[in-house]
Amino acid sequence: AFRYTGAVRDYFFLVFGRNSFDDNDQDGPAGGAALESYVRYGNVRNAYWCPSKSYYCPKQNVMVFGPGYAGAVDIVAHEMVHGIIQHEANLVYSDEPGAVNESIADIFGALIEFYAKSGNGNWLLGEQAPGYSMERPLRSLANPNLASPEGTSLFDKSQAFSTSNRGQPDHYGDVVTIDDQICSTTWLNDNGCVHFNSGILNKFAYLIAEGGEHRGTPVKALGRQKLAHLTYRTLTANLNQTATLIEAADGYLQSCLDLTQKQGAGFTESDCDQVLAAQQAVGLVYGSS
Repeated sequence: AFRYTGAVRDYFFLVFGRNSFDDNDQDGPAGGAALESYVRYGNVRNAYWCPSKSYYCPKQNVMVFGPGYAGAVDIVAHEMVHGIIQHEANLVYSDEPGAVNESIADIFGALIEFYAKSGNGNWLLGEQAPGYSMERPLRSLANPNLASPEGTSLFDKSQAFSTSNRGQPDHYGDVVTIDDQICSTTWLNDNGCVHFNSGILNKFAYLIAEGGEHRGTPVKALGRQKLAHLTYRTLTANLNQTATLIEAADGYLQSCLDLTQKQGAGFTESDCDQVLAAQQAVGLVYGSS
């Protein structure tokens, strides 16, 4: 927990000049807030960020890890990023804004794993967490649907959530609602299906970084570094508390245009064409269904 939290802190400081989750005094002498983690927290089979003290949270602005969960750097990054999100866009944690919240945490979770492992990371999430593996990850940004060892999809929103039906949609045409069985059979409807619909924006981010063809739309890769800067700019400048998935994708496009105007940022207008192509590939454009 200590080592991986340090890696997350270093990443945000070195890449964006951000000091801790709150970045409370910019370049001031005191620095950002201390990073605190509660590790092997009871028998919790989960990890989470605590926005306030509660039955599940020992205090405000700390991370909680059940036994073994701090051993996955992408999980540690994901939880700390929830703290950054809270202090920036403060996305409402339900329905589509909650899915955007989850996706941004997943995107940085994957990017920071690549950083912490000197480029030897992957686009899976939670494969080092208890009960998961490379063959059976928690989530995948490259293939949100997930697949069985036989290659069949693990996503059918008309069926109940289970170990064999736990994938996510990869296109807005498949967006999940609380009326869909895969979501309605989870605890508290997963706060409006936040851990399902995040897969749409995850796939969008993956296409920006790695490129590829999805649903017949080709996208040229911009690389992980540009994805990181687009995501950070979107979070800190182009989202509000109630941003939908389409509004978040539009925020990425606006961020690309913003960064293109900044000398030295390395972005070009053609990069923004690829962000738009990624939006179209996953259906995150107005008028999509």
